[in-house]
Amino acid sequence: MKTNAKRTVSEYFISISPPGMSLRSEAVFLAVGNIVGFLYSLGFIVRYFQERATLFKYDKALGYILKEGAKIEPFVELLEDAFVIFLITAVASLSFIIMRYAYFHQGSKSVYLMKRLPDPTLRHKMSIKAPVLYCLLTLGAMLACFLLYLAIYYLFTPTQCM
Repeated sequence: MKTNAKRTVSEYFISISPPGMSLRSEAVFLAVGNIVGFLYSLGFIVRYFQERATLFKYDKALGYILKEGAKIEPFVELLEDAFVIFLITAVASLSFIIMRYAYFHQGSKSVYLMKRLPDPTLRHKMSIKAPVLYCLLTLGAMLACFLLYLAIYYLFTPTQCM
């Protein structure tokens, strides 16, 4: 049995898509792009903890102690290109607009029929709305990762090293 929330989201995306269009390829693209983007962005964690390790020295009697005058790289420099895959996915998801417009020109699907409907802008809404939402969802995932990494940077970096 499907939950109401899942059914509602699914029905919403079907309602803003061209009639009979399969959303599977778009969903797979979005899922793979965001998963790969997240995995690639984890490179920030690796760079951060490597950089953080250089702030300390080991003393047999005291353990790890902070080096005198040690400074860590700024957050932006440690990020480097951590979000490039997210950005590529967001921009590429907008290409679905072209694919959706082209869908109306295949086989017996008539553009002229769509223009005669009570809402003549329906074709444009069905072609543009979902890809823009895909782009916004990807940018939202990127923002969530950015905020998580920013929190890690500020919570785990000694204040005198910034």
